[in-house]
Amino acid sequence: MSGKRVSSLILGLSKYAAVFLSLAICIVTALASSVHVPTFHLDGAFQTASGLFRLESGQLPGRDFYPYLGVGPLLAIFPIYKIFGGDLAATVAAAKFVTIFLSWMAVATLWHFVLRPTNVIYSLIGGSLILFGIDLIASQSLLSNLLGFGLEPGNSLRPVRAMLPYLVALSIYFLIKTITHVNARNFLISATLGIALLWSNDFAIPTFGIFLLFVFFWFYCFERNWVRHASIIAATSIVVWFVVLSLVTAGHLIDLLKYNFLDVAKDQWWYFGPYGSSTRIFEVSQLSRLFSTENYFPLFVLFVTLLLAIKTRLIENYLIFSIGLTLFAGGSLASIGGHLGGYFGGFYFWGIVTALIFSLKALTLVANTGKWLAFFRPCWMHISGLLIIGLMASVALQDYKRNVKQAQADQTKFYVDEFGAYLDVSFREYIDYARQNSDYIAIEDYWGLWNSLNRSFPPWPVDSVIHALGNVREISRDSLKKADLIITTRYSTSTTWQPWNLSQNYWFYDDLIANWAPILTSPTTIVWKRAHDRSAFLRVACHVSADGNSFTLPQSAPGFYRITLGYSSVGGGGRHLLMVRNNISYGADAGGFLSLMPGNHIATFPVLLSSEEIEVFNLKVIGEAHAEISSCTADRIVYQNEELLRVRKPSDFFLTDGNWINGIARRWAGFFTHNTEVNRTNFKVGNTVVFSNGEKRSVVSVTENGPYLNIWVDGETLNPEDVGLPSKFEVAQ
Repeated sequence: MSGKRVSSLILGLSKYAAVFLSLAICIVTALASSVHVPTFHLDGAFQTASGLFRLESGQLPGRDFYPYLGVGPLLAIFPIYKIFGGDLAATVAAAKFVTIFLSWMAVATLWHFVLRPTNVIYSLIGGSLILFGIDLIASQSLLSNLLGFGLEPGNSLRPVRAMLPYLVALSIYFLIKTITHVNARNFLISATLGIALLWSNDFAIPTFGIFLLFVFFWFYCFERNWVRHASIIAATSIVVWFVVLSLVTAGHLIDLLKYNFLDVAKDQWWYFGPYGSSTRIFEVSQLSRLFSTENYFPLFVLFVTLLLAIKTRLIENYLIFSIGLTLFAGGSLASIGGHLGGYFGGFYFWGIVTALIFSLKALTLVANTGKWLAFFRPCWMHISGLLIIGLMASVALQDYKRNVKQAQADQTKFYVDEFGAYLDVSFREYIDYARQNSDYIAIEDYWGLWNSLNRSFPPWPVDSVIHALGNVREISRDSLKKADLIITTRYSTSTTWQPWNLSQNYWFYDDLIANWAPILTSPTTIVWKRAHDRSAFLRVACHVSADGNSFTLPQSAPGFYRITLGYSSVGGGGRHLLMVRNNISYGADAGGFLSLMPGNHIATFPVLLSSEEIEVFNLKVIGEAHAEISSCTADRIVYQNEELLRVRKPSDFFLTDGNWINGIARRWAGFFTHNTEVNRTNFKVGNTVVFSNGEKRSVVSVTENGPYLNIWVDGETLNPEDVGLPSKFEVAQ
């Protein structure tokens, strides 16, 4: 064999090896994330696990349960979950794998559309170099990962949901380019668009609508009988959607659609925070709020890609623009239906990657008069790509081995066969009790360890109390009668979200206080069993003010009370939020206020009377509306349990959850504190933070997030036990 043929063979094998190693990075990184059982059940890991376990047990969306995350993402993750072993660890690994894999495919898609290499493999290698390369650089330096959105499933699988436009764009591109039979092509495009409608609420409709318009536009420009083709595709895609959704739900598609577009859509506006006047779109004139600072850069990139598409008339550039527009539309839909902030991560990810790849292309044109630089030649791409990706795969493998080795050697951990992962020994008694009582019907306020261990499901169709929205709330309330046990989150598990949940879903906790008693606690939860003949409430006076704007509890002692309020609210032409002070709810920016359902007339909720002086519990209207209290009854909550009803301390602001430990970041070097003028002045980039143990770190980045000020510092991840609470930190100029 000649040297030239040997060289060609080596180069050919190297490109496939680079792709294989990129896939290995996805797999190993996913496995590394699943060595330990997730114990913070309020996070998204159990939300995903609930849907996957239900599917495996034979339950179907719409017929048996309502997946809050959408049908499409769940079905996409399910086969990977089975491949990884079908246990709780597999749910974590599968979600992580699909997130990273789809993000890799997204970057590779943009690489292919911008640079248009002769071989798809070059796009896969290029996508891997960008996504995993930036992650490696960020992990080894003080730089923040600009593409971090595409690497973590998060609480709600947002990265997975945001990858739908890429998948549809790629499918349509290859169908138009490769399928010559017109009827076959049109049917496959219809199938792609129809199946896309099964995805999540925020991206399914925008993706379907925008790419259907893209198909119309493309046929109009380049094909005869475009009206006929477009009409057939539009009609067939709806039929495909209807048929596939009917199959997936076993004919219960109406039930699923009612939950998604009536129950969820109606409640998420007033139910979830933040609740500030600047965090919502109350009327049409405020749609300009969608064009916020977090969107300036990707919006600029979107405008440039539109100009390039118009100038070049290339299908690739039109598809790049369509992807970006869809991501902006999806983020806008969620922002209008809920609140501003946090929904444009996918759009920002698209903007960064698109700008980076276009910059690489511009570099080749400027530096080599239109010819490819050596950087982009196949030879270089093969060898250097293989070496760099190999390095990244090695780092990922070492991380996985280190996690496993540490878990095996850690005497504070034990292996749970049912989970396929390690758990802290403090949970051993709880796990043993759950095994011994696996036949009990247990309702968890957030689906968690108990039902994961026993592969059991509560007699309500959602994964947590916070997703029992609209009419499903009444179904869930009735299902409490069927429970043998109720499992709730301890206050100490999350000093922010547990009291918020208690406030917003008191229908659940009112029954608990009246009819149940704790029998066991785990590090994160309380197990309750039915109690009989218990007096939990005592009627007291409740007085409504003359103007109907507030109520008081005269001559009442400090403590917790149950209030039943009659009220009315009338909007002034736009949407509004109706809040009432209860001194308990501090989730997001609630600030001690509970959000009431606008347009409703009665609500029952808890309040905390914090002093012996007469305290006024007032209404607060956000938006143009008028509200008035018509009646009030009150009962003192005689029953006491500090893990259910606890008086908030100032230090409780620094929450502990899946991302934080007492306000200290779990996964990056930094912390959060109150977003005040003093703190914004003190915690500036370049200043030095002095922690409680005397350790000093420099501030490298600061961002505002409602009531929180997030602060990044240099060095390794902080140890919460060493550095103390952020309220005690000092700043040296």
